This record gives sequence, structure tokens and C-alpha cells, in this order.
Amino acid sequence: MGTFFLSGCLLPPWPWGDDDDDAGDDDDAGDDDASDDDDVVHPPVPEENLQDDGFLGTYVVGLGNATFVKPAGIGAVLQSQLVGTFFLISALNEGAASSSLAPESQPGVHVLLAVAEVSEDGKVEQDLCEPTSLLTGGPDGVAGGSDDLPATWSNPEIELGPAERIELISVQGISIPLQDLEMSGVFAPDLATISDGILAGDWDTRGFGKALGESPKEGCKLVASMGLECEECGPPEPGEYCVPVRLEDVVNQRVSDEPLVVRTCADIIEDDLAGKRCWERAQDYDEDGNGSYEGCPEY
Repeated sequence: MGTFFLSGCLLPPWPWGDDDDDAGDDDDAGDDDASDDDDVVHPPVPEENLQDDGFLGTYVVGLGNATFVKPAGIGAVLQSQLVGTFFLISALNEGAASSSLAPESQPGVHVLLAVAEVSEDGKVEQDLCEPTSLLTGGPDGVAGGSDDLPATWSNPEIELGPAERIELISVQGISIPLQDLEMSGVFAPDLATISDGILAGDWDTRGFGKALGESPKEGCKLVASMGLECEECGPPEPGEYCVPVRLEDVVNQRVSDEPLVVRTCADIIEDDLAGKRCWERAQDYDEDGNGSYEGCPEY
């Protein structure tokens, strides 16, 4: 099933999606939402396009055209901090994280998120030296447990959450967890794009403070420099460290017919030890430099 919502790159305007330039639509200041783009009935994805694992493609997603509803007024600032960072997302259908589109099996879709890299020829590909994040694995991030929270498929829409707490992704050793995570999006009939994407949740900034080697409060000091104020996170990890986030109008493009590859910190370390790649990333898990890799519990 692919993706629907987020990323960190400033992509050029897409030639599809909302007719943002038309007066009276969703983006018009005087729009009363009584009869606008939100009321469009989206055509379903034909069944033949969903067969033979056709829904397992990978999508690149970006913030370039997203609307920052929260935090209001600083979307451009946040986007500028994420230039050059790409995310990929796809459905997963293997092992305990098997997915089903059958109505009686809903919620039944597992969703995987990965960091991407851009090759010399400009192709966006999965960065195999960064761990993936199973968004539907629950707080433990592992499929097959009682805390799993699969996404719900209702052709052509998909919806995930609200999830109590999800480790959204780890970028260069900095974790980005969200509490009360919600995601949704609408697939095009040919599965080429996912539009009307939404990402919402409470962003826990403590990971930034820890990455800087400082107290968790340093994360709030960092976001304060961008005009934001931390609020109470609430359970399961309370504290005034969270920033409410809501993005709308996210559009995503299919870049591969193959799903993402699950990558754990153990995979990254083993690749490094085998001399294949990922030396720099593997060292992030071995802060003491003694080969114990204490930063990777799975190893």
C-alpha cells in the first residue's frame, strides 16, 4: 500500500492534487468548507491493480507542498531545517507483519517507514545504513504483539492511528517519536500517487537533547529558537517536552513497485563487520568503542 504522509524534503510543486490556485477551495481564506475539495468523492482503486501484491509499492513523500496547520505560521522554517532529507514508506507483507486488504480483516495493513538517499543519477532509494520503523508495530515497534496497531484500508483510503506512542524514525542517531500519531491518505486509481495526506501527533523533543549529549530539556530549547513552545506530553512518557504537529495536503509519489526492506540496528552492525558498508552509522551504536554496541539492544 505505500505511503501517505510525511517526509523531509522540499520537492517541486506536483502536477496533481488539490487545485490550490482556485478561489473558494480548501486554501482560500474565505472558504467555509461547505462545498469544497474535501467533499470530493475519490474513485476506488480497481481490484486488478491491488492483486499480486500491487499495493506493496514504495512512495517518496515530502513536506514541500504540505500545509502546516500546527505549529501555525512556521511551516517554512521547519521545512528549511529538513532540506535534503527524504523519507520512503510502503506497506509490509512478510512474517508477522503480513498485510491484508480484505474488509473483514481491517485494520489489517502494516506500514514501514525508511530514510532515503539520492543516488548520483538522481534516483531516490532506501538508505540501507539507517534503521526502518514499523509504524504499525505499537510502542515496541515489533510486529506480532498484542500492541500492534495496523492501518485500516477502505478503498481508496488508508488510515493509521491514533497510536499511543510510535518511534517514527531515527535519522543519524536522533530519534523522532510521536505520541497520539495519526496518518491518512487517498490512493490514486493507478496507485501512482497518494494525496490528501495527513500527519498529526505530539512530537517528543527529548531525542534531540539526548543526541546533543545534554539533558532532555535541550530539545525544547532548540525548538524555542524556532518560536515553538513545548507542552505536556502526557502518558505513557509524561513531561513538558512535546510540540503538537499537524500537516495536511501532503502528496506522495510512487518510486518503486517493490516494498521497502526491513533494516534493524543489528543488520547495520553486521554489514559493517562484514566490510560491506555502514561503518559510520554502526559506530553510533558503539559509544564506548569497545565493540559491545550497547546502543543496539537487538545485537
